[in-house]
Amino acid sequence: MKKYPSVGRREFLTAAGTAGLFGTMAGAGARRTGSKGSSRSEEVVLGVEPAGRGWERAVARAVPDTASVVAQNRALGFVTVEFPARATSTERAAAAVERREGVRYAEANATYEALYTPTDPRYGDQTAPEVVGAPTAWETTTGSADVTVAVLDTGVALDHPDLAANVRSDAAGGPGRDFVDGDGDPSPDAAEENHGTAVAGVVGAAIDNGAGIAGLNQSPVIYGRVLDETGTGYLSDIAAAIQWATDEGADVINLSLGSSADTQTMREALDYAEQRGVLVVAAAGNDGGGSVIYPAANSEAVAVSALTADGDDIAQFSNVGPEIELAAPGVHLLTAAHDPDADYRRFSGTSAATPVVTGVAALALAAWRDDDGDGSADDGRFGGPELRAHLRETAVDVGLGSEEQGAGRIDAANAVGTVPASLDVGDVDLSGGVAFGRVATGSRATDTVRVTNRGRETLTVTDAAISPDSGADAFGVDAATPLTLDPDASRELTVAFAPAEPGERSATFEVSSDDPDEPTATVPLSGTGVEGDVALSPATRDFGAVALGETARQPVTVENTGNAALTVETLAISGDGALRLADPPATPLTLDPDASRELTVAFAPAEPGERGATLEV
Repeated sequence: MKKYPSVGRREFLTAAGTAGLFGTMAGAGARRTGSKGSSRSEEVVLGVEPAGRGWERAVARAVPDTASVVAQNRALGFVTVEFPARATSTERAAAAVERREGVRYAEANATYEALYTPTDPRYGDQTAPEVVGAPTAWETTTGSADVTVAVLDTGVALDHPDLAANVRSDAAGGPGRDFVDGDGDPSPDAAEENHGTAVAGVVGAAIDNGAGIAGLNQSPVIYGRVLDETGTGYLSDIAAAIQWATDEGADVINLSLGSSADTQTMREALDYAEQRGVLVVAAAGNDGGGSVIYPAANSEAVAVSALTADGDDIAQFSNVGPEIELAAPGVHLLTAAHDPDADYRRFSGTSAATPVVTGVAALALAAWRDDDGDGSADDGRFGGPELRAHLRETAVDVGLGSEEQGAGRIDAANAVGTVPASLDVGDVDLSGGVAFGRVATGSRATDTVRVTNRGRETLTVTDAAISPDSGADAFGVDAATPLTLDPDASRELTVAFAPAEPGERSATFEVSSDDPDEPTATVPLSGTGVEGDVALSPATRDFGAVALGETARQPVTVENTGNAALTVETLAISGDGALRLADPPATPLTLDPDASRELTVAFAPAEPGERGATLEV
């Protein structure tokens, strides 16, 4: 079943400000005419409440009777609807629908365009990898199977000799998804559909395969076709593809596309990716100094400007502005082609610069993110936000203004060779909590908590103490601070439980350090104070009449009926000397809970008359 219908049957919505982005590419950016089912409707994207439970009822409530549903995205909470042609303008329809109950927002299903300036096919040496220091980075890593890149673009030639090796299957077992035609094959539909293949070649063309070119990174790539053969695609499809790529486990998403439209649907899709640690890299646009277009202008995406082939100046066509975050070579990059006449061709535009940044980002993740669970690297401390900051911090200033280069030109050698700031610190790690169990009141039990430095620099533990929780007075710490730990070093700290009263107690053991991400690490402590309880049975003993000079013996049992070990320190009979313990056990005597010991009491009267005494335990 096709979840996403073909956009070939849709009337395009003109996106202002995108003209002139396509150079001489045949048909690029043009209004489609005569295509299958075109010119019959206009589309509006509705944000629907709720985004989760009761989805079907919410959609039914939000969609007017005059509109029909084209596509839905429950994860992002939007539905695409179409109205009959000429019934009303798209803007008026959106404004009317937005007032309906359960509609969070309504906006035109804006178009996005591929952003490149193609040149004639010709072969030559690659310059971009050298300019950004990729060969040095490759000495450390060429990529990782644990890092995934997503390219959302036109169709990609999956059987290209330089691309096939790095294609990753999606959850459905296919090579990706076609959001334009609604199937599982993101391959091009037409010979002129070349843009996605060019982007893919820059990101991940095979290295050391004896042919063609070398992509920036060798991590696996998943592909989503969101632009058709003319290089045009729809907001609803691109947003759905961002959600899909995020759920497929993409770490970096490449968007070499753009529009003048700033839409809530796109912002929510980008936020969906950002909240899950995904870095979205987007092209700034090719208007020749114009403002940065969307989604690059959205704060959730990394906006990339294009530099000249030598990487030292801004490309004449590149958009600029305060949103620019990074720059990369974007002129005459040799890359893969979907072309009947050539497997490779030159590629220019911010569309070409963006996959350079994407490829370097994947290299940095491969170098610094630990996915094998051994705790040797970041353990989750080098995701999207940390990667984004690291790419900025390791970029090279080429002397341009910040609105042209952002933080500078992306640099693979620096990104791979420089320890990220988020990892270049001590990293405190405590072993699990301590449960002391049952401890007799008045006694003291000890245990240890192991503190380990998982970071790459020395860690200083400045304090180790019990927090003032309920019952904290029963716990203590035996640890001298401050103390220092080298990377991967550990130290055992002693904690104690000494209950003064019976009952459950708990507290928190706090370790303060110079770990910037976790200045105070904690583990829980717990224990139960218990008391021993002595009992004698029977409570009394009557020896009756005993002849003078004779000795009578009777047993008395001392038992621990409490829930903790009991120490009997003394056993004695006070009173008449005719009563005594026969063969008394040595004291102190320890009795575990429910344990007992039988004693023998002897009565040997020397004179007539009643006698009495008391057994004291």
